[in-house]
Amino acid sequence: MSVVTIAQRPWSPRDLRRVGAGNALGFLLIAVGWGGASGETTLRSQSRCAVLSLIGLVVAGAANAAFLRRGRRALTFGTRRFVVREAPVPMPVPAPAGSAPGDVLVAGPGLTLFHRSECRLVTGKPVRAEQRSAHEEAGREPCEVCWP
Repeated sequence: MSVVTIAQRPWSPRDLRRVGAGNALGFLLIAVGWGGASGETTLRSQSRCAVLSLIGLVVAGAANAAFLRRGRRALTFGTRRFVVREAPVPMPVPAPAGSAPGDVLVAGPGLTLFHRSECRLVTGKPVRAEQRSAHEEAGREPCEVCWP
């Protein structure tokens, strides 16, 4: 039986209060600007109120951006402990007859590229070794990571 741990939430209650307050202030400025502009008849007086609404939009946008950045940072740092830092051990592949060491080219079922046996893209996959000509006849192209 395995133990399942519940991941920590990306935002703290403090973060939620901050984004709520930022949005409330932003929407309040937008509402005040809108209400002020609706009662004015000249463009000059309406533009002052429109600037107030734009400031409210910027405040709300900045609060949301900071909230999302904080959550992304928490998720990024939280998942780093689950990332395997060690390179997987490549599966041993027997070399075809007549090939030099380090010249082993491999491919597996359904793969459209052929690789060097030590290529990280085929590590852990079921592959078989063949000569370059056999891979080319099968319509495979060389891998652009290991360049066999």
